[in-house]
Amino acid sequence: MLLAVEERQAALTLGRQMLPVITPPIMSQIGGEYLQPSVERGHFGEGLYRTVVALATHCQDIRVGTSSRTHYKSMGFWITLFTSIGALAFFWWISRPDLRHPYRRIQRGEYWGTGQGGFGGNWGGFGGGTSGEGYR
Repeated sequence: MLLAVEERQAALTLGRQMLPVITPPIMSQIGGEYLQPSVERGHFGEGLYRTVVALATHCQDIRVGTSSRTHYKSMGFWITLFTSIGALAFFWWISRPDLRHPYRRIQRGEYWGTGQGGFGGNWGGFGGGTSGEGYR
């Protein structure tokens, strides 16, 4: 649709694929019924909207053949089933910390289990300050 606001004129054009659906008599009828009166009154937005709705309403009952893709009716069931099994396996896996802990030595308390750190001293082992001075 082409609308010249200052000249108060409008034009409708369609592509070749839509011409069998919306014939020139239908275009004249919709243009004369919705677009032209609104343009003459200066209600451009309303005229454009009503014209587009009328054209779309006329086209909505058109079916263009069958779908070329094959549809698998049970595919949704299998996707749901495998996703559910995967989710249950994941939740079972994260609920078993004894099987998934990456640091076995920390788990057994071999590193910082006694409170002594790697640099000597108490409480974290960064040396000095708390290595026996004042804490007896």
